[in-house]
Amino acid sequence: MVRRAFKFRAYPTRPQEARAVRLLADHCDLYNAALEERREAWRMRRASVSYGMQSAQLMNKAILDAGWAQFADILTGKAEEAGRRVVFVNPAGTSITCHICGRECARPQQDTVICPIHGTMDADLNGAGNIATRAGLGSGQASAV
Repeated sequence: MVRRAFKFRAYPTRPQEARAVRLLADHCDLYNAALEERREAWRMRRASVSYGMQSAQLMNKAILDAGWAQFADILTGKAEEAGRRVVFVNPAGTSITCHICGRECARPQQDTVICPIHGTMDADLNGAGNIATRAGLGSGQASAV
């Protein structure tokens, strides 16, 4: 069997080149995030995270993100028809930050958080309070991110 090697030179247009640069940057970010996740899992739990586990997680996230994007579009359209507005907030940390004082809480169980100042609270109600604050509807005590 004869094997041949070929080289091709691409001459992209400016928009194609810009898209390729963005794509490469996205791939670098994704690789570095995956590497950080594996390192963090090993450091915190001495657990190995395989490529297959991360691939499945990424695929599930992509599917869920697509569904949420479609839901958000429909919700926004319905709200506009009703003369309402939808406020999107960053949900990161909403269930482990005290909605009263803004301090970080311990989370011993899925449904419970413990604030060092205010004690035990329901995690869902605490998260809802933080989301309301970030949307400009709450007490304003916890920091908006």
